[in-house]
Amino acid sequence: MELEAGQRDQPNGSSTDIGIQLSQEFWIAGQGGLREDAATSRLGAARADYDFLAATTTARVRA
Repeated sequence: MELEAGQRDQPNGSSTDIGIQLSQEFWIAGQGGLREDAATSRLGAARADYDFLAATTTARVRA
């Protein structure tokens, strides 16, 4: 939701212009599933990065 307001000077005085915009995003069939799959993939990649860093840190500490 967006609100806008602005002064407008006119020859016989001034007035205020006001604008309101409301928008709604609609998911197209399958779009929600694609976003869920992408989020699951990013989570898996983050877990793999964590596992790699944990193993690397453990190896360096033991060395």
